[in-house]
Amino acid sequence: MKKIKFKKKLDSNDVDLGIIPVQEYDLLEKNVVDIMLNNTFFDNGMVRLKDNIDEKIMLEVPIFKIINDYLEILKKEGEIKLTKIGNLPPKYIKELYHNNDIKDQLIEDGISTLRNEWDVESVVIARVIAKLCKFTKTRKNILSLTVIGKKLWRIKELFLKKL
Repeated sequence: MKKIKFKKKLDSNDVDLGIIPVQEYDLLEKNVVDIMLNNTFFDNGMVRLKDNIDEKIMLEVPIFKIINDYLEILKKEGEIKLTKIGNLPPKYIKELYHNNDIKDQLIEDGISTLRNEWDVESVVIARVIAKLCKFTKTRKNILSLTVIGKKLWRIKELFLKKL
Protein backbone atom coordinates (compact mmCIF):
# COMPACT_ATOMS: atom_id res chain seq x y z
CA MET A 1 0.00 0.00 0.00
CA LYS A 2 1.11 3.52 -0.77
CA LYS A 3 1.56 5.96 2.01
CA ILE A 4 -0.28 9.16 1.46
CA LYS A 5 1.57 12.29 2.50
CA PHE A 6 -0.53 15.21 3.57
CA LYS A 7 0.82 18.69 3.23
CA LYS A 8 0.68 20.64 6.42
CA LYS A 9 -0.98 24.00 6.00
CA LEU A 10 1.70 26.60 6.48
CA ASP A 11 1.16 29.85 8.21
CA SER A 12 2.88 32.60 6.20
CA ASN A 13 4.35 34.00 9.42
CA ASP A 14 6.07 30.74 10.35
CA VAL A 15 7.99 29.83 7.19
CA ASP A 16 10.14 31.66 4.66
CA LEU A 17 8.40 30.96 1.33
CA GLY A 18 11.74 31.07 -0.48
CA ILE A 19 12.76 27.71 0.95
CA ILE A 20 9.64 25.75 -0.02
CA PRO A 21 10.26 23.42 -3.00
CA VAL A 22 8.07 24.26 -5.99
CA GLN A 23 6.82 21.65 -8.47
CA GLU A 24 7.26 23.93 -11.51
CA TYR A 25 10.95 24.35 -10.68
CA ASP A 26 11.65 20.59 -10.41
CA LEU A 27 11.31 20.86 -6.65
CA LEU A 28 14.04 23.46 -6.35
CA GLU A 29 13.63 26.17 -3.78
CA LYS A 30 12.50 29.57 -5.03
CA ASN A 31 15.58 31.34 -3.71
CA VAL A 32 17.84 28.89 -5.59
CA VAL A 33 15.89 29.45 -8.81
CA ASP A 34 16.14 33.21 -8.25
CA ILE A 35 19.94 32.93 -7.94
CA MET A 36 20.07 30.76 -11.07
CA LEU A 37 18.01 33.20 -13.14
CA ASN A 38 19.10 36.60 -11.88
CA ASN A 39 22.63 36.13 -10.51
CA THR A 40 23.99 33.54 -12.90
CA PHE A 41 27.52 34.90 -13.36
CA PHE A 42 27.90 36.88 -10.11
CA ASP A 43 30.11 35.78 -7.21
CA ASN A 44 27.23 34.00 -5.49
CA GLY A 45 25.84 32.67 -8.78
CA MET A 46 25.62 29.10 -9.99
CA VAL A 47 28.07 29.54 -12.87
CA ARG A 48 31.59 30.75 -12.29
CA LEU A 49 34.23 31.23 -14.95
CA LYS A 50 37.86 30.45 -14.28
CA ASP A 51 40.17 33.44 -14.21
CA ASN A 52 42.74 31.81 -16.47
CA ILE A 53 41.26 29.92 -19.39
CA ASP A 54 43.67 28.53 -21.96
CA GLU A 55 43.64 30.31 -25.33
CA LYS A 56 43.09 27.04 -27.21
CA ILE A 57 40.00 26.27 -25.15
CA MET A 58 38.61 29.80 -25.63
CA LEU A 59 39.02 29.56 -29.39
CA GLU A 60 37.07 26.28 -29.44
CA VAL A 61 33.97 28.24 -28.36
CA PRO A 62 32.28 29.10 -31.69
CA ILE A 63 31.38 32.72 -30.89
CA PHE A 64 34.90 33.52 -29.64
CA LYS A 65 36.32 31.86 -32.74
CA ILE A 66 34.20 33.94 -35.11
CA ILE A 67 35.08 37.17 -33.24
CA ASN A 68 38.75 36.18 -33.42
CA ASP A 69 38.50 35.47 -37.17
CA TYR A 70 36.64 38.76 -37.74
CA LEU A 71 39.35 40.74 -35.97
CA GLU A 72 42.08 38.77 -37.76
CA ILE A 73 40.59 39.79 -41.11
CA LEU A 74 40.51 43.41 -39.95
CA LYS A 75 44.13 43.23 -38.79
CA LYS A 76 45.23 41.66 -42.07
CA GLU A 77 43.32 44.15 -44.24
CA GLY A 78 43.98 47.20 -42.06
CA GLU A 79 40.78 48.89 -43.18
CA ILE A 80 37.66 47.51 -44.82
CA LYS A 81 35.44 49.72 -46.94
CA LEU A 82 31.84 48.92 -46.05
CA THR A 83 28.94 48.78 -48.50
CA LYS A 84 26.74 51.84 -49.04
CA ILE A 85 24.40 50.81 -46.23
CA GLY A 86 27.26 50.01 -43.83
CA ASN A 87 27.46 46.22 -44.15
CA LEU A 88 30.59 44.12 -44.52
CA PRO A 89 31.36 43.16 -48.13
CA PRO A 90 30.10 39.65 -49.08
CA LYS A 91 33.67 38.40 -49.58
CA TYR A 92 34.38 38.68 -45.84
CA ILE A 93 30.96 37.38 -44.83
CA LYS A 94 31.50 34.21 -46.86
CA GLU A 95 34.99 33.75 -45.42
CA LEU A 96 33.73 34.11 -41.85
CA TYR A 97 30.74 31.85 -42.46
CA HIS A 98 32.68 29.00 -44.07
CA ASN A 99 35.55 29.06 -41.54
CA ASN A 100 33.31 28.66 -38.49
CA ASP A 101 31.09 26.06 -36.89
CA ILE A 102 28.00 28.23 -36.50
CA LYS A 103 25.92 27.39 -39.56
CA ASP A 104 22.51 28.58 -40.69
CA GLN A 105 20.17 25.75 -41.64
CA LEU A 106 18.42 27.70 -44.41
CA ILE A 107 21.74 28.48 -46.10
CA GLU A 108 22.99 24.91 -45.67
CA ASP A 109 19.76 23.50 -47.20
CA GLY A 110 20.02 25.90 -50.15
CA ILE A 111 16.76 27.66 -49.32
CA SER A 112 18.49 30.98 -48.69
CA THR A 113 21.68 32.44 -50.12
CA LEU A 114 24.52 34.23 -48.40
CA ARG A 115 24.25 37.81 -49.66
CA ASN A 116 24.94 40.14 -46.75
CA GLU A 117 25.86 40.06 -43.09
CA TRP A 118 22.21 40.06 -41.98
CA ASP A 119 21.84 36.57 -43.48
CA VAL A 120 24.29 35.23 -40.87
CA GLU A 121 23.43 36.08 -37.27
CA SER A 122 26.80 34.95 -35.91
CA VAL A 123 28.63 37.52 -38.05
CA VAL A 124 26.29 40.29 -36.88
CA ILE A 125 26.83 39.24 -33.25
CA ALA A 126 30.62 39.13 -33.72
CA ARG A 127 30.59 42.60 -35.23
CA VAL A 128 28.40 44.03 -32.45
CA ILE A 129 30.51 42.46 -29.68
CA ALA A 130 33.72 43.77 -31.25
CA LYS A 131 32.21 47.25 -31.40
CA LEU A 132 30.89 47.10 -27.81
CA CYS A 133 34.33 45.99 -26.57
CA LYS A 134 35.76 48.98 -28.48
CA PHE A 135 37.97 46.77 -30.68
CA THR A 136 36.61 48.30 -33.90
CA LYS A 137 35.47 51.69 -35.14
CA THR A 138 33.70 52.97 -38.23
CA ARG A 139 34.69 56.31 -39.74
CA LYS A 140 33.33 57.54 -43.08
CA ASN A 141 32.06 54.04 -43.93
CA ILE A 142 35.50 52.48 -43.32
CA LEU A 143 35.88 49.80 -40.65
CA SER A 144 39.18 49.48 -38.76
CA LEU A 145 40.70 48.36 -35.47
CA THR A 146 40.87 50.89 -32.65
CA VAL A 147 44.00 51.60 -30.62
CA ILE A 148 42.57 49.40 -27.85
CA GLY A 149 41.91 46.63 -30.37
CA LYS A 150 45.48 46.81 -31.72
CA LYS A 151 47.05 46.79 -28.24
CA LEU A 152 44.94 43.93 -26.94
CA TRP A 153 45.39 41.97 -30.14
CA ARG A 154 49.13 41.69 -29.45
CA ILE A 155 48.44 40.07 -26.08
CA LYS A 156 45.92 37.31 -26.84
CA GLU A 157 45.35 36.54 -23.17
CA LEU A 158 44.20 40.11 -22.41
CA PHE A 159 42.14 40.17 -25.59
CA LEU A 160 40.22 37.03 -24.62
CA LYS A 161 39.76 38.31 -21.06
CA LYS A 162 38.25 41.56 -22.36
CA LEU A 163 35.77 39.56 -24.43
